[in-house]
Amino acid sequence: MAIVDRSPAYHRGLSVALAEQGFAVAEPDDLAKWLRTDAARAVLWTIGNEHDLTRFQAAAALPVRAVTVALLTEVTPRAYGAALRSGGHAAVGRDAPLAEITEVLRAALKGRAIMPVAVARALAVDGSGCSDLPITSAEARWIQSLARGRTVSSVARDAGYSDRAMHRHLQSLYRRLGAATRAEALVRAARLGLLDGEAATDEPAHL
Repeated sequence: MAIVDRSPAYHRGLSVALAEQGFAVAEPDDLAKWLRTDAARAVLWTIGNEHDLTRFQAAAALPVRAVTVALLTEVTPRAYGAALRSGGHAAVGRDAPLAEITEVLRAALKGRAIMPVAVARALAVDGSGCSDLPITSAEARWIQSLARGRTVSSVARDAGYSDRAMHRHLQSLYRRLGAATRAEALVRAARLGLLDGEAATDEPAHL
């Protein structure tokens, strides 16, 4: 397998860690050529911007059997969706624990995808919900706090925002959830699994 990442330190660290887990990590000078060889079984590819995504799409489109796994710098339904629509077999957070990265990689090699429950639910929702727009982990915590009855002022204080700024952020969040009011946003968030606490962002769903 190969790793594509702009950071030499991260690339080296992940290579060593995966080698210790029994993976044979290659360092091909010509990735496209290497992907066409029988040795190419998988590529872990960091996606942090549109340029990364374009290169990832090109690699995923090659007529090869290698599995492509996206390492996401932004772990959101939108990022997962973009990676999978671009031809990726699976995706996982770039900064996820090694055990999680290897679990996702091993599953992808077996033709399976593992992702957070909230992401899976969001990707399954039709319409203008967060399957098309990102919801950050901080925003998920805000909506969870509101669902528990906390005031906007207390949420703003914890987040380091003024009340006015927090209201603006929440209005943006409501729109991305496809809701016009707080009540509608809470219903929408519940449907997407965003009110399930830590399980909504960390618990893996096997698809």
